[in-house]
Amino acid sequence: MGFDKKNDCVAVTGASGFVGGRALYKLSQDGYEHIVATDLNKPDFEMPKNVQFESMDITNKNSIETFLSKYKPTAIINIAAIFNFTTPWELLNNVNVEGPINLLDAGKRHGLEHLVQISSGTVYKGNKMLTEDSPLGPIEPYGKSKLEMEKKLAEYITDPMITILRP
Repeated sequence: MGFDKKNDCVAVTGASGFVGGRALYKLSQDGYEHIVATDLNKPDFEMPKNVQFESMDITNKNSIETFLSKYKPTAIINIAAIFNFTTPWELLNNVNVEGPINLLDAGKRHGLEHLVQISSGTVYKGNKMLTEDSPLGPIEPYGKSKLEMEKKLAEYITDPMITILRP
């Protein structure tokens, strides 16, 4: 990211999870001084000293508005998701599809410059070696929710503030 590491605020949603926790440490190691970790519950691991924690629910628009008003992040790395292959579609849709849209919509009103959205390799069909050119076709609800999120964000993709990553 081409931001001012000393002055710009970077927020990491889903910070209590495995990937979110690693993102906090990497940002801290890379010299970012204003990092805010968000999740429904505070992580049960010790966060780097320059990381603040704020509870935020990406499915709750008021929670997002309050957070953005308080911290004014330049960038959000959205890792928040329900990663469970048996979760009912309604809950997966609410968190994995609508949550990122909520962040983007509110972020535009609050001067957010960049949203990095984490998707999933489960959007692809099959279980062989995958490339970006592999056919899409998730076989379970989690992958379907991530692909649906990508399709919805694609409506905004002309906006340079969005990056979608499929780890």
